[in-house]
Amino acid sequence: MLMLLRFFVAKAAVHVPFMAFYGRFPAKWIFTGSILIFEIGSLLSALSRSSVMFILGRSVSGIGSSGMSMGAAFIGFTLAPSRSTVWSLLLIAGQMSSVLKPILSGLLVDKVTWRCKFLFFCLRHSVGCVAGALRTLTLPSLINHPMRSRAFQTTNTDCFIL
Repeated sequence: MLMLLRFFVAKAAVHVPFMAFYGRFPAKWIFTGSILIFEIGSLLSALSRSSVMFILGRSVSGIGSSGMSMGAAFIGFTLAPSRSTVWSLLLIAGQMSSVLKPILSGLLVDKVTWRCKFLFFCLRHSVGCVAGALRTLTLPSLINHPMRSRAFQTTNTDCFIL
């Protein structure tokens, strides 16, 4: 339970600063850095020898996850013609992961070991590095994008939902 709590506490703690970073700095590099932080946290969790190192890895993953979710929203709101489309896609991805994550994790833990779950994520680091390099090369910087200013504008309805 503590590892789950640390992930979400770390994610919530840096949510607002990441929002400010995306508003002031090039989104491409902050998004790439967030993914790198998440991958480092996954690696720390996979190679942990103690519960303290495991919890530290989950906290680092939470920080990277916060930057990735803010980046996905910011880049999607900036580039997509409709905010409702972006919200729908983000919510679908989040709900699908909420359903599939416990099932797949349970299968790995029952059939192999709990470390296999994180070691599997280590194997995807090579694929993540290639995808990250391609994303960094193809994603626009969004500095002078005409829709950048409306990306994180909130309405009264948005504030009520939050």
